[in-house]
Amino acid sequence: FGIVELVGHGATDLGNVEVAKHGNLYLLTDPRGDIRVDGRGLGLYELDTRVLSASMLRLNGAPLTLLRGPYLRDGVDTIQLTNPELRRNPDDKRAAGSSLARRDVSVTRTRQLDEGLREQVTIVNYSAIGQALELELALGVDMADIFEVRGYPRVTRGELLPITVRDGHVEFGYAGLDGVLRTTAIAADGGPLIEPVTDPDTWPGANVLVCWRARLAPNERVTFGWTVSLK
Repeated sequence: FGIVELVGHGATDLGNVEVAKHGNLYLLTDPRGDIRVDGRGLGLYELDTRVLSASMLRLNGAPLTLLRGPYLRDGVDTIQLTNPELRRNPDDKRAAGSSLARRDVSVTRTRQLDEGLREQVTIVNYSAIGQALELELALGVDMADIFEVRGYPRVTRGELLPITVRDGHVEFGYAGLDGVLRTTAIAADGGPLIEPVTDPDTWPGANVLVCWRARLAPNERVTFGWTVSLK
């Protein structure tokens, strides 16, 4: 039993799942590149353990719209996204700024598996005015084994350790019943704000929210990135 069985058999709903593999790492996401809690067992797996169970992007508070992809070239998956129409609520103090018409902004998400997972998001402002943008990345780790993912709860399991946040780094630790300490470490570029998830209904399955802010002039671009490594 293992991740191969999860991918290859109908134990869960695997409709519209994108699969990437490198060595003992398997990445299962939706077509937009997100890892969400649903019936498909999405996640980043090392052998039979899910080492990343949530990874969801939003721009100015809204999910992105898929245009094209994922398509693979030279070991790099590329997903072309854009924004839906976004009307700013003037009472929302967290909102990034002006409203966005549909497809004002291009968002290109790239990812590569090697010893871990490297992701980058490049945002280009194609509107005629400057735009204040807020990119949010919600992250979660459950360290579930493949049987738990397939709906078979364990009688006993190890302990998820307190999450640590330090200088753009987030670490999720798990003390297994075998006495082994496993860690999913995430390093975020660009000096983002990192805070606990306070609205689990908006970010189901996530524990930590990483937030980058930028103001782009017309035709200006910015790239944000993060690396997932395993210890």
